[in-house]
Amino acid sequence: MPLRSPRRAWSWPAAAVAIAALLALAAAVATGRLSLADALALALPLIGG
Repeated sequence: MPLRSPRRAWSWPAAAVAIAALLALAAAVATGRLSLADALALALPLIGG
């Protein structure tokens, strides 16, 4: 049984960039620069949705 998902195998640098991007989106929502709906629309491609 493979340890990684056959659908998408993330590298550590790619995962770090995705986490940083999600944190930046969360900060933009918290400060009011971005609506939650817009942040979710931007985050969906990052999380594979």
